[in-house]
Amino acid sequence: MKKLFLIIGAPGSGKTTDASVVAKQNSDISHYSTGDMLRDEVAKGTPLGLEIDAYISKGLIVPIDIAIDTITKAIKNAPTSTIILDGYPRSLEQLNGLDEFLKTETSIELKSVIEIVVSEETAKERVLGRNRGKDDQEEVFNNRMNLYIEPLEQIQSFYKSKNLLYKIDGEMSIDEVSIALKNHIDTFFKYNQPKKESNMLSYDSLKSILFKLNPEVAHKMAECFLRVPPFCQAGSSFFLDSHFIADETLTQELFGKTFLNPVGLGAGFDKNATMIRGIQALGFGYTEIGTLTLKPQEGNPKPRLFRHIEEKSLQNAMGFNNDGLYKIEKRLKKIYPYTTPIGVNIGKNKATEPHEAIKEYLTLIKTLHTLADYLVINISSPNTPGLRDLQNEEFIEELFSSSKEITTKPILLKIAPDMSEENAINLSKLAVESGASGIIATNTTLDYSLVSNPQSIGGISGAVLKDKSFAIFDAIADELYGKTTLISVGGIDSAKEAYRRIKAGASLVQIYTALIYEGFNIARDINKELVELIKADGFTNIKEAIGANRG
Repeated sequence: MKKLFLIIGAPGSGKTTDASVVAKQNSDISHYSTGDMLRDEVAKGTPLGLEIDAYISKGLIVPIDIAIDTITKAIKNAPTSTIILDGYPRSLEQLNGLDEFLKTETSIELKSVIEIVVSEETAKERVLGRNRGKDDQEEVFNNRMNLYIEPLEQIQSFYKSKNLLYKIDGEMSIDEVSIALKNHIDTFFKYNQPKKESNMLSYDSLKSILFKLNPEVAHKMAECFLRVPPFCQAGSSFFLDSHFIADETLTQELFGKTFLNPVGLGAGFDKNATMIRGIQALGFGYTEIGTLTLKPQEGNPKPRLFRHIEEKSLQNAMGFNNDGLYKIEKRLKKIYPYTTPIGVNIGKNKATEPHEAIKEYLTLIKTLHTLADYLVINISSPNTPGLRDLQNEEFIEELFSSSKEITTKPILLKIAPDMSEENAINLSKLAVESGASGIIATNTTLDYSLVSNPQSIGGISGAVLKDKSFAIFDAIADELYGKTTLISVGGIDSAKEAYRRIKAGASLVQIYTALIYEGFNIARDINKELVELIKADGFTNIKEAIGANRG
């Protein structure tokens, strides 16, 4: 299938020159300029309805049937599988014509619409420079810009709604813009090639075996595997070398620690701090252990963990089953200091009365703050009776205010996705004002309408939570981005989704359920593609990408 890349931009954006440079330097790419092709039609005597000078000065307004016929013939007959087309469409009618053509032409796929963005001053300087000596050069520029503005806004809106619009800074040099353009095109090839078959057992094969087991039994088997690295240096080194992505593009300083990449494993997978080194070997830049409680507890009755395979989701009613504070504290002391940051997620025991909860959380903080790179207050799990009731202003204000008297270590609040955006924003703001160092959004959901065959207990995580979790995160980020550290979790299963959260304001992201469904390569794959996505946007480091969509 041929891949089409459409380049748009104001008169004077340089899009034709930039695309031409890319095509000349890459023999596997064809470049077609709408303006040049239509000028050729004029030269052949094709009646376009306007004289050539008027046609050029009025922004290439030509009969729609001729424009579409000229363009579609070119891209259908292109000698390469990658095609760059610039300067088209120039009107909503032309856009609709191209869209209809692509819907019926199954051999051509529009992969991206790239807008070369320049200031009006730059555009004017370039256009007038091409028309030096003409008396009406100001009029030429104004006519073209006036005819261009409205169609551009319509085209931007149309392709943005399809998640196809991508912008490149046209103020850079021709070489720099051309490199950015080629890098963006390359991202559609590097991570969309058929995966080579491995001689080793593929994860799909392994998953078919694991998914025949009870989910909790399968988790125990995974834990046995991930407890091996501390005792098998060769195996651990192999996985670290092949899976851990430590690229300067992804490295950032947070909480006084270096995060070599932003993809962490969320709380709930390693409840008892038994798999920390194994998780690191899989390529995760940090791990959040827990949720752990003051006293050991068995959790809720079994069965309490369920798969929704078609929806790539899980439903868990575990209930903070863990070995308790003092046993886990001993484990952490044996491996402290850590090679990658470790967060500790803490919650209250099931039997603890609400009025005693503050005391319990503060005891956990006093004991763990010297062993945790950051702490997380979990009052959003749906599996401990009365826990979500603690998501109130009085409790949050007292807890974080009291915590500041104990430690300067960062303490974050993790919130649920089931409250209104207004409540989520208000509680998050209060937590930050009371001393919280950040917000993690979100925990699992009780919205059972998201899956076709829900159980009657437990919270749902995974792919079905993606939009719900993002909506809450985005609302919080709209209020708190730039004022505190934000971490996004919930339905993240690809670099594209992780990057959406990062550009919305997340400094870090977490996955959990995607590891179950996609396998042990997921952290590596997300991080590798994140490097390319960040560079394709013209950034040199993740810090520049964080919040890029917030304006």
